[in-house]
Formats: sequence, C-alpha cells, structure tokens
Amino acid sequence: MAKHKTKKVDKVKISACYIVKDAAEDLRRSLESVKGHVDEIIVVDTGSADSTVEVAKEFGAKVFHEPWQDDFATPRNVALREASGDWIVFLDADEYFIDGTAKNLRRVIKSAKAPGLLVNLVNVDKDNGNAIINAVHVLRLFKKAAGVHYVGKIHEDVCIEDEPLERVMAPANLLTLYHTGYSSSISQAKAERNLKLLLAEFAATDTPERIYAYLADAYYSLKDWSNVEKFARLDLEARVNPSTRPMRLLIEYLEREPERFEECFELSKLAVERYPLVPEFSAKLADCLAHKEDYRGAVKEMRRAIDKAKTYGEQFESTNFDEDKIKLAQHLIEAWQKKIVLTPEEKSREVSRLTKEMDNYQDLHDMAKALLVANKIFALEPDEPEPVEKIASFYIDNVKKTSALKATLYLGKIFPPTAYRLFLRVRSLALNDNFREAIDIAEQALKFENRDLTTTALLYNILGKIYSDAGDAKKSAEYYELNAKCKLPTQKKLHLTTIEKLCCLDHSNYLLTLHNLNFSREEIFKETCAFNEHLIYIPRYSHNRKKHSRHKKIRVGYISPDIKNHVVAFFSMHLFKSYDRTRFEVFLYANNAEDNITEQFKVIVDHFTNIVGKSFKAVAEQIMEDEIDILFDLAGHTANNSLPTLAYKPAPIQISGIGYIDSTGLDTIDYFLADKFTDPEGLNEKFFTEKILRLQHSHFCFVWHELPRPVAPAPCTKKGYVTFVSFN
Repeated sequence: MAKHKTKKVDKVKISACYIVKDAAEDLRRSLESVKGHVDEIIVVDTGSADSTVEVAKEFGAKVFHEPWQDDFATPRNVALREASGDWIVFLDADEYFIDGTAKNLRRVIKSAKAPGLLVNLVNVDKDNGNAIINAVHVLRLFKKAAGVHYVGKIHEDVCIEDEPLERVMAPANLLTLYHTGYSSSISQAKAERNLKLLLAEFAATDTPERIYAYLADAYYSLKDWSNVEKFARLDLEARVNPSTRPMRLLIEYLEREPERFEECFELSKLAVERYPLVPEFSAKLADCLAHKEDYRGAVKEMRRAIDKAKTYGEQFESTNFDEDKIKLAQHLIEAWQKKIVLTPEEKSREVSRLTKEMDNYQDLHDMAKALLVANKIFALEPDEPEPVEKIASFYIDNVKKTSALKATLYLGKIFPPTAYRLFLRVRSLALNDNFREAIDIAEQALKFENRDLTTTALLYNILGKIYSDAGDAKKSAEYYELNAKCKLPTQKKLHLTTIEKLCCLDHSNYLLTLHNLNFSREEIFKETCAFNEHLIYIPRYSHNRKKHSRHKKIRVGYISPDIKNHVVAFFSMHLFKSYDRTRFEVFLYANNAEDNITEQFKVIVDHFTNIVGKSFKAVAEQIMEDEIDILFDLAGHTANNSLPTLAYKPAPIQISGIGYIDSTGLDTIDYFLADKFTDPEGLNEKFFTEKILRLQHSHFCFVWHELPRPVAPAPCTKKGYVTFVSFN
C-alpha cells in the first residue's frame, strides 16, 4: 500500500507577553482581547498584592516572578527569555485590542516587511468615557531572534545587539490598541514615577538623547515649564526622535508667554519645515501670521493646514486636526479675508470665483449656501455691475428684503441707471410693500429709449403685479395685457425664450384679473382661446396607439404646482386615495418645494416626480418616456402652471382638471376614475370618451361653463358642462 505523505503545516507561533503589578482588572480586559488569537501567554509579575496572578492563571498564562528594581527592561527581558513563540506581541496590562482586531495578528505577521511592527495605539481617558487623547504607533509586535532584547529603565526600546530593531507600521484598520494609562485619575502619579526613573537613567546613560522627549513630557504633566522648554529644545537639537511631541510642547509653552511671540513665530516656521505633513503646525504658523497682520500669508497657510488634514493618511503619529478644527480654520480664513485689501485684479478674480460658486449652489437648489456666497460677493463691493445685479435678483427671489434694498441702492449709487437696474429697484421696493415709489420708478424705466424687449416685458409684469397687490385690477389688467398681446416673431422652436415664457405667464395673469372686472364670460372665453397663440408653434409629439395599448393598466398622469400645503392638495387628496388600483397606474408630477403634505401624496400614488427647476420641454420628455395615456393639468392658468409643457402634447389625451373655473375645466378628473359621469345636459361617459378619442391627436384643453344653480340641490349632478378648445 502506498504511503500518504503528511502535509507539513507551517504555522507561526505567537507569544503574548506582559509585565504586571497590581493590575488585575486591566489585565483581564487585555487578556480577553487576545484570547484565542495567540498560542501562549507569558506574564512576569513584579510584586502584585491583588489578584493579578490569579487572573493570569485563569487564562492559562505561564506566570514568572521578578522583583521590581526600578527598571522596566529587566522583567521584559525575563518574559522574552521564557517565551517560545516565533513572534512576540508585548502589551502593557492597560492596553487591549479593540474591535476584535487581534484576530488579524497572523495576517499582519504573514505580510510583515520588517522584523518589528509598529501598532496603532490610541490613548484614551477611561475616566471620561474613553475620550480620545491622541494616537501614536508603538512597537508592540516583533519577531523573536537571537540578540533581540529591551534597553532602557523606562520607555524601553527593542534592540537587536546594539541597534534598534528595524520596524514598519502595521495597518491601523487591522491592528489597533486602546491604552488607558494616561487617564485623568492616574496621570499625575504616573508622571512622578516616570520622572524618577528617567532622571536615574539620565544620570547614568551615555545616550541621553533617547530620553529628552520623555523628560519633556513628564515635566509637562507636572507643569514644570522651564524643564519642558529645556528638554524639548535638547530633543529638537538632537534630531533623533521622530515624534512631534517635543515641538508641540515647546510651542504651547511659548504661547503662554506673550512677550516671546517672535520666538513662537520662528519656532512655528521651523515646525512647518521639519514636519511638512502635520496640519497643526501650518495652522499655528497661520495664526502667527495673522497676529503680525499678514492676512494674505495667514489665509494661504491655513488653507495648507486644511489640505494637509484632508490628506494626512496614516502617519507615525495621528493628527488632532479633526472636522471641528477644519470648520474653525475655515471661519478664520473668512475673517482674515475680510481684512485683506485686494488689488482690483484680485477683487475681480474673487468676485468671479464666488459668482460661479453661487451659481453652482443655485443649480443644486442649496439656497442657504448660495445666500452665504451672495453675502460674500456683496461684502467685496464689486467694481462691475453684473455680479451686483445677479445677487440683487437672488435676494429678491429669496425674499431677503433688507439685503435686496441694500443691493439695489448700491447699484443706483455706484453705476449709471439702466432700465434693468431700475427694474431691480422696483422689485425690491415692491417686496417691501413700497408700491407708490415702485410704480414711479417703473414708469421712469419705461421711458428709457435703450431698454430691450425683455426688460420692457419684465417692467410690464412687475407693474401688473404691483397694481394687483395694491387692489387696482383695471391698471393691473392693462399691464398684463401688454405682455399677453405682445407680438413676437413666430417660428417653430423647441424651447420658449425668457420673454415668451413671460408673455405666457402674463396672459394667465391677465385672464385671472379679468374675472375681477366687468367682463362677460364670452369675452373671458375669447381671451382664453387667444392664449393658444403663445404655444401654437411648439412642435407636438406624435403617439403610437399600439405602444400605449400594451399597458396592463391605464396610465394617468397629474401635473400640478400645488402638491403641498395648498387648497388644491386638500381638495384632491381623497381622489388619489380612492382610485381603482386594478385599472389605473397613477403618476404625479409636482412643480413645487416639498413639505409634509407632499410626503403623503408620495405614498398614495404609484410614481412621484418632482419637476421643480426643469424646463417645460424636459418635463414633456419625461411624461413621454413614462408613456402616460391620460394627462391631467391641475393648475390651469394659476401660478407656476405647466401649460407650455402640455403644448408639446406629451400624452395622447390631455385634460384640464381642477383649476380656476373661469378659464379652465372644473373637476373632470373623477369622470375617468369612477364610473359615475352624469350631467344635467345629458352627457354620458360614452359620449365624453368618444369626444376625447376623436381629439386625441389634437392639441386642446377643456373649458368649464357654469349652469344656473338649481333651487334645490340635485343629489348627483354636475353644475356645468365641458367644451374643448383646440390649439390647432
């Protein structure tokens, strides 16, 4: 029989090592974090009087005893001597792996590029909910080999023979330790103990540069500032320590002495030079530059600090330049920029940059941020009128009354008047209910010979609105009519121009205003039909009946600017809740900002689309893509209507639903959603549907005509009848 060869498994053996004294609670937590991820545990006890040894034995540790001799290296080397592992993970009792990262020990060892691995160690204050103090990388994992040993009475290091062991950083996402040794309740006593050991080593060593930084840190904990400065400067001169801690301590000390500002300034420059990746040093230098009133330099350096923080990555030491500090830095930049006297070229560039930024925020509908940028532009007092015109219009559109007045006054004071600038002034006055002055200035603007057609239309529009708000319907109608009946070049087009949109808008305004004057229904109807001429040259879509017939349900679309806290929404809510879902698939297109009412509609329809900010053509294309069979317009000639969208004929059947009764259809919606069409004139559902089918390739709307109100309420009748108005 053939013999099977046994496959040799090359498994790395890991020893977890500790030196301890009276640390039962901390040791238990640390051992729990490595349990099952190491092959043996070695504990060297230096004289515990509590249950530390018993805890170690609970976890199967091999326990050794070594008398304490004011020397951390000695018991550590005892542990190394007794360990049998190929790799050593040497922890203090108050250190423990977090988030189960100890399971990655073998993975990290397998990919190690050096015999020593620096592990991410996060110092936390256990007395303050484990608040993070800072983070550094420390040598906690290394390969056991002949000649590897610890050196130093305190803050001991791992060496091989006489040289420090070669080391690289282990990824923090794979191995991270928490260290509670600098918690508030024990930091003072620990500093005193450390200082005693450090001074003993300092007196005996031939290489004091190893402990300069540790001495500075110990004195810092004890608030002995003169010795902090002494040993921090010695460390910086020696230049053997990779830590930035001594530089930080020295800068902090000099900040406490206002008369030593120049020294702090020079040291900050040195810190940026020596540690070019550290954002805190750039931020400190920026602060010093601002103190010297070099605001340009301060802004430049603080921006560098922010960039460094965002790209810091994983370094030997962590940065404390977090999101809160970045926000503070940005506020400082803004404050300093206000103090910089810009050259005309710099001002022009900054205004241009901010204007583009404001445009971007508006495109994203983030008006809060756009407002902040608009304020920055105005604070710069631009030398060109266009940016001021833009922010004045923005202030008015967003109902910023005081800002709008200031911007338009600035336009009038700094730049020569034009019809458009006067128009902006009129808008700001109207916004502040100063109708009389607004009318006077608008009429002045209409006398400008060089005004363009668009500005003229805008002036007619604003005068129509002002007279309407002031209660003068006759004058309001006169100005709206000027736009409604404006003769513009007629040609096939894909999009309405700004002035054409304005003429459509004011024709709608004109129709609504006529209702308040002594016009007959026939006259209003005639003016309603004239509205078609604004849209008749828009190309209409054709529809494939076969494409629509494949739908399992009739697709009904509704388009409205009032799917919000508005009477139309309240009036139609029940309709949307009650439609027959087995026969109809409902699409809702909302041309309004959303609120809690909008959210209710989203739930009860099959498809919801917000069309705010989209062009009429884009909305028509969306409706075509959705293959809507019947499209209801719920606005008619009221504000923010979508009549130009309907002009593209995006659905084969289009109906005016709930709108203003004198110029659009009344409630025709339920004719399709319920089999209850009855009418005093004898119309029935069959007649109504056939009429629609005959007109499905036409461009039309419905007009509702009221009938005399019956003396007694009829139980199930409509109060009028529908006629069709074709756009052909």
